[in-house]
Amino acid sequence: MLLVLHSKSQSDTHFNCQEGAFDNALQGSDAIFHIASPVHYNAIEPSEVIDSAIAGVTGILTSALKHGQSVKRIVLTSSVGAICTPTLDPHHVFTESDWNDESVRKVHTKGRDALGLDKYKASKVLSERAA
Repeated sequence: MLLVLHSKSQSDTHFNCQEGAFDNALQGSDAIFHIASPVHYNAIEPSEVIDSAIAGVTGILTSALKHGQSVKRIVLTSSVGAICTPTLDPHHVFTESDWNDESVRKVHTKGRDALGLDKYKASKVLSERAA
C-alpha cells in the first residue's frame, strides 16, 4: 500500500505536485488511495485549488501508468460537492451522470470573486473529470 501526502510550502498557497512526484513511491505498491485534495476557502485565484487538485489526481494516475506495474486497484474518493447543487430537487436520486456544473459555471463567470466553497467544489468536479 502507498500513502503519499501533498506537500505545501510555507510561502505558497498552491500544493506542490510536480510531474513524476509519485514515480518512486509507486514502485512495489499494490494499491493507491487518493483521499485528499487541497481544501481551503480563502484562495484568491480559482487556479490555487483547481490546478492543484487536477495535478494531484492526474499526477498519481500518470505515475501509476508509467511505474505502477504492481498496482491492482486505485480508489479515488470525492466530496458531495462534486455532485450536489442547492437547486436540485431534494428527492433526486444521484447517479454517475450527476455533476455540480453550477459551481464550475460560477467560478468560470465570477473568477476570483466566486465564493471559496464554489472554487473548492469546482476543483472536485474538474479533477474527477480529469481522472
